[in-house]
Amino acid sequence: RKDVSDSEAAVLWARENGYERIMLVTSMSGRFDHTYVNFRLVANYGCELLDEQNHVFLIRKGTRDIEKKDYHYISFFAIDDTVVTLQGFSYDLNQYELDQKNVLCLSNEILNKKGTVTTTGNLWCVQSKD
Repeated sequence: RKDVSDSEAAVLWARENGYERIMLVTSMSGRFDHTYVNFRLVANYGCELLDEQNHVFLIRKGTRDIEKKDYHYISFFAIDDTVVTLQGFSYDLNQYELDQKNVLCLSNEILNKKGTVTTTGNLWCVQSKD
């Protein structure tokens, strides 16, 4: 019995032991409630989720380049209400107000090798191969 999920216990252990980059592998299959908790861990601790099809990570306030790699689609979801600018994507945005309920940034694509995201708040980024 414990007050955290197994995934959160692992993340907390890794942080307490000095790990800076924490990736939970194959953490998006099976029970949806556990997948949702793992998304919350990305928001709360900045860890990453990775499986055969997807890579989920946190984009913090500021500007960040994202490499396309071998991912076809990319989506962004607001953790905080934010203003987002996307450059180098099929659907660029300029100073778009993205709130936590908005799903406009689903299934975009990076046009070349990288895209640039500028945000005033935190975002989930989901890169998918299919």
